[in-house]
Parts: sequence; C-alpha cells; structure tokens
Amino acid sequence: MDLRARTTATVTAVFFVALALVAVALTAVLRNSLADEVDRSNEIRAADILGQIEEQGLVLDPGFGADNDTFGAVYLLDTLEIVATSDVGADATELAATFDDFDRPFTADLGHLDETNGTTAMRAVAVVSVDPTGSAPGIADDGAVQGDLVVYVASSLDSVNRTMATTRRAAFVAVPALTALVALLTWLVAGWSLRPVDRMRAAVDAIGADDLEQRVAVPPGSGSLPRLAATMNGMLDRITVSQRRQRQFVSDASHELRSPLASMQAQLDVDLAHPGTVDWTKTATALRVETERMRRLVDDMLLLARADHATAVDRTGHTLVDLDDVVRRVAGREVDTTAVSAGLVRGNPDQLHRLVENLVTNARHHATRIVTAGVSESNGHVMLWIDDDGDGIAPADRHRVFERFVRLDDSRTRARGGSGLGLAICAEIVAAHEGTIRIDDSPLGGARFVVILPSAEAGARTT
Repeated sequence: MDLRARTTATVTAVFFVALALVAVALTAVLRNSLADEVDRSNEIRAADILGQIEEQGLVLDPGFGADNDTFGAVYLLDTLEIVATSDVGADATELAATFDDFDRPFTADLGHLDETNGTTAMRAVAVVSVDPTGSAPGIADDGAVQGDLVVYVASSLDSVNRTMATTRRAAFVAVPALTALVALLTWLVAGWSLRPVDRMRAAVDAIGADDLEQRVAVPPGSGSLPRLAATMNGMLDRITVSQRRQRQFVSDASHELRSPLASMQAQLDVDLAHPGTVDWTKTATALRVETERMRRLVDDMLLLARADHATAVDRTGHTLVDLDDVVRRVAGREVDTTAVSAGLVRGNPDQLHRLVENLVTNARHHATRIVTAGVSESNGHVMLWIDDDGDGIAPADRHRVFERFVRLDDSRTRARGGSGLGLAICAEIVAAHEGTIRIDDSPLGGARFVVILPSAEAGARTT
C-alpha cells in the first residue's frame, strides 16, 4: 500500500480498537450504574417496610406494596417464619435458601415464585433488624412481631437488561459507523496533506537531464514539507554541479587530448609529404614525447575518475611510509631539503610519491630560482610544505587551483607539461589519506603548499 492507504488503515485500526474498548468500558459502567440505582431503590423500600413494623408493631398484610417486578419478604431470622410476603405462595425455607446473603446486594433467582412472572434475574438487598428485648421469636397475641427480622426486597433486572440490550445495539451500529467516518476523513485529509508531495514529485519528474536549472517550489513555513522541498532542491543543485563538472571535464579532456594528437598528425603529415628529407629518429623522438604526454594525461584522468566514484577512503595498499624519504627522493639536487625531518605516515606509497612529485613539479614551474621543501611531525600530525620564490597565488584563487584543468598562469604552455590536473590530483590524494591541503604565502615571496596528514601512530589509533 502507498503512504495514504497505510495512514488510513493505521488510523482506522487504532480508532476502531480504541472506540471498541471505550464502548465496552462505558457499557460496563452503565450496567453498574443501573444496578446501583436498583440497589438504592430496594434499600429505601426495605428501610420503609422495617420502619413500619418497628413503629406500628403490626404484621403487614400479604401482598404488601409490591408488584410483579418487585418482590418483598419479611420473616423471623431464627424460626424462618414468614411475617409478610408479596407472594402468598412463598415458602420460608425456599426464601431462606434463595436469600442467603446479608452483606451486599446480589442477584437472586426467583423463578419458582408465581407472582414474579417467572423472573429469574432480580437484584436483591437484605436488611436485618435486631429485637432489643431479647424475646423469644414469634408473633405475640396482639400481633406484634418478636425476635430478629430479615427484610428482603428484590427488583427485576428486566428494565436494566432492556436498557443494556439497546445500548449494545447502538454500540454495534455506532462503532462501525464512526470508524467508517474516521476512515473516510483520514483518507481525505491524508490526500490533502500529501498533495504538495505529489506536486513536488510531478515537478521533479518534469525536470529533464537537459533542464536541471528548474527547482521545486518551497512551501512557506518550517515544517516537514518545506524541509523536503529544500532537500530536493539541494539534491538537484548537487546533480547540476556534478553534471556541469562532468561536462566540463569531458570538454577539457577532449581539448587536452586533441592537442598532442593534432601535433603528432601534423608531424606525420609533413614527414610523409617529404619522405626523402625526413629524419625518422627525430620524428620518433617527437612522437614519443607527445605520446608520453597523452599517457600521463590519461592516467591523471583515470585517477580522478576513480576518485569521483569512491564511496569511502580506500585503504588498500596502505603501509608505513617515511614521508621524508619520499621528499628527498623526489626533490633531487634542485630542491633545498634542509628543513626535512622525520615524518612517518600510513598510506599508499605510490600515491604519496605522486603527491610530492606534483607539488615539487608545480613549484619548479613557477619558481624563479629557489624551491625548498620541509617535513615535520608533532601532535599526531605530519606536515609537508613546498615553497617557491615565484609570483605566488592570490588569496581569491587559492581554492580554485585545486579544480580540474585550471591554469592561473596563462603564459604556461602545454610544452611545459601542465594540463591543469596536477593539483586536483594532489587534493584527491590528500583527501583519500584523511588530510588537508592549503596554500599560504611563502617566506621566499612565492606560494607555500602545506599538506597535513595523520601520523602513523595517530592513524593506527583511529583504525
């Protein structure tokens, strides 16, 4: 089921169960309340009968003040002699067996009495009157009653049962009807509440791959729907940026690959046009340079493509690496490594070598004459920095240089090997090693590239 159907089913089921429980509870409370009313009525009538006997000292006539829905009986407790009863055919022994409770109201079966219409469910109460004279139980010559008396009054529960039957029938009709009404209202309200979601879905569905600039309208407020719309728009923004980045990457890569191919084709066309004057060794050397440029460019693009599809830090091949040894090996004699000290990290040796190589190559291309490198370790981190005495990088461009195919120096030519991917690769390698890279001002006057990586000891604790 969809969300609307699930919501309706859940609310309906909960409401039905709750309403059914409430109906059962109210029915029980109503029955107890009606029974209490019958008990109070019986107690009042019994007290009236007892008061008459105590005040007048007279034996009540058979059939006193009762009808077919109410039964009354007065008899001596010790002798079970009936003093008065609303049923002239009542037997004292049977009454004593039926009315066997003096402490609380109870339900009695009086079906054996003729004048109660065979009612088998009657609510009864008993009131006991103790004779203070201590006389022998019986009836005196003057008709006065002597001894302890028991006054029983029982009322039929037919009216109560009829009321309860009517209530149950009403509940059987009302509970399903109210449940159906709630289901209908929930279905309508859920549909109305989800209508903005449907509009968002339709809006997103209408956005094509070539029309990613459209956005979902954000409803007013700060509830779930505005947050959902903002999340969708954020997702569309990321998709747009990713698509634009991919298109730019393909365009730049095509442009970069076209240049060496065009150069090789032109060289071959010239040589084939004048085969007699061609120095094929020189041609092969020139072609080799161009193919090497293409190979490096393809390798760089492959590395960046893999980085784009990485879902987690790839620790494959990570070992202990002496970063200071890597710097000295890459730097050679042209780079001052006086500030290089021990720095042990955990990472991929080939990637770290390429990181240092790209940074040193970039510094050499932009330096006037001096390039220095340094490595230090402190507080669980290893810091690598490369300085040059070139023109430096403006603060506004220091983040942009790590984007792909970006060249800040227009005077740089492809003949010098720059494709605009070297620093982008550096950023990806640093990110894969959970480090950071930034650009500062160099004491030499140019740019300082600073890389901070977790030390081997810190990396071991985190893993």
